[in-house]
Amino acid sequence: WFGTLFIMMIQTSYLTPPMAPGIFYLRGIAPPELTTHEIFRGIVPYMLLQLLAVAIVALFPQIALWLPEKLIGWN
Repeated sequence: WFGTLFIMMIQTSYLTPPMAPGIFYLRGIAPPELTTHEIFRGIVPYMLLQLLAVAIVALFPQIALWLPEKLIGWN
């Protein structure tokens, strides 16, 4: 459960300041007229969904543990 939450937070960090490497990679291949500010504005809905998913997994760990339980047969 903690590992899943940790990986989700690392994924979130690729889109958020101060580093945001995913945004700067996109900036490098985007058309010149597209500004970094516009790119950051465009990811806001996805960031909100990602943070909502992190909150749900943090509050309800069984969501992250359901599939391993079914595959391994933990009880």
